[in-house]
Amino acid sequence: MRFTALAQRAGDDGALCDRIIAVLGVPLPGAGAVTQTAQGDELLWMGPGQWLVASPEDMAGRLEAGLAPAAAVTDQSGGWVCLSLTGKRTPDLLARVCPADVLRLAAGHATRGPVVQSSGVVICDTPGAAYRVLVPGSVARSVAEALSQVAHGLSATLPEDSA
Repeated sequence: MRFTALAQRAGDDGALCDRIIAVLGVPLPGAGAVTQTAQGDELLWMGPGQWLVASPEDMAGRLEAGLAPAAAVTDQSGGWVCLSLTGKRTPDLLARVCPADVLRLAAGHATRGPVVQSSGVVICDTPGAAYRVLVPGSVARSVAEALSQVAHGLSATLPEDSA
């Protein structure tokens, strides 16, 4: 997965909104939302005037050409790692490693905040069952190990008849 950051330039009068539709065919998502393009690329709201594009392709050049001068475009592919978490105990796992109430997230929504002891983004794919966690690449191994340890602890607490 490739990641490209978009930052709206000061003084933009809405040109970015028009340009992103022309380039990707979808509007920019609002707070806490994720928008998917017809090609399967995703736009994640990261904060006021900031978005992250997740795509299997390198999008930086295409986005820079289509969005300039309304946005600063930066390839962040080396900066983020996506961890997929699925299963009926996933909300329990996430409850132990981040303060966000993931059960309140609808499909296609995300929340940004602490994950383990880092900043991250939790994206809901299927409420109560499937989530993705984006974390900085520099701490991805530590976060994955912590998630694994918590998951192991959760599985140890399951009654034998529910395994």
